[in-house]
Amino acid sequence: MKKCSICKEEKELIEFGKDSRLSDGLKSACKDCRKKESEAYHKTKNGIISQIYSGQKRTSKKRKHRKPSYSKNELKDWMMSEPIFHKLFKEWEDSGYYSGLKPSIDRTNDYVPYMFSNIEITTWDKNRDKLMFDIANNKNNKTKKAVSKLSMSDNSVIENFSSAKEAQRKTGIFATSITQCCKEKLPHAGGFKWEYKKTDREIALELEIAGLKDQLKAAGSVVMGSSSKPRKIPVTLSEAQEQIVVDYYLANKDEKIKIKDIAAKYNISDNKVSDILYKAGVRIPGKRNRKVTYAEWRKKNWYW
Repeated sequence: MKKCSICKEEKELIEFGKDSRLSDGLKSACKDCRKKESEAYHKTKNGIISQIYSGQKRTSKKRKHRKPSYSKNELKDWMMSEPIFHKLFKEWEDSGYYSGLKPSIDRTNDYVPYMFSNIEITTWDKNRDKLMFDIANNKNNKTKKAVSKLSMSDNSVIENFSSAKEAQRKTGIFATSITQCCKEKLPHAGGFKWEYKKTDREIALELEIAGLKDQLKAAGSVVMGSSSKPRKIPVTLSEAQEQIVVDYYLANKDEKIKIKDIAAKYNISDNKVSDILYKAGVRIPGKRNRKVTYAEWRKKNWYW
């Protein structure tokens, strides 16, 4: 049992939060009292400013913007000097703390980070309504996915739209059907094919990947699998080619050449080299005597 420093009641230890700085490892006030304190603080002007600044830092990181160009204290001084903030706070207080009338900060340009030249004091309702208006009028396309209308015959692009909703308004085709078509869940919608419009960066990346794959195929050595780790292409060698591998090993045997060096020279796997030498009756120092080739062993021990 422990006595709360605020309500002065004896409560179970589970009713107190953890705090490693104190001797017993628990906070002096119980969770209920701390919750009431927090709620009361957030209904003050300082509490609102603290919430706003924390939210700005969090959303800036999420949007990959730089941090606000001002500190918390600078924001506090600026908001306290604005008469509109005190007016909105009084209206919010008189409304019984209705969330829609709570003072907020809006960026005049949604594509620019938080700075004094780009912010204004407003309410939560007006902030949300402005966002919806900008989205509807194509001033803010960050939450949209552009779509392209394609021909059924040759997949050529007929028209581009900033979103499926805009395509619905202009063509009369349901936005849900367009979205399902873009996700390849429907073959077509309204007599056309649809796909999400690719950005210039995505197109450049696809071309780069395609060129890289062509180079790898031309080299005939490595291809990219489902993982990021390259894997060897299975190689089938003729008897004459296998004999070249054997001759090279015997010629350099005295120099203690390694299997991996032979594999790198002839662009085959280490196990392939071992199998070739085993079939030729060549004993490899430091290697176990194989009774079967690696390929045969894999067939018998295929358990994944």
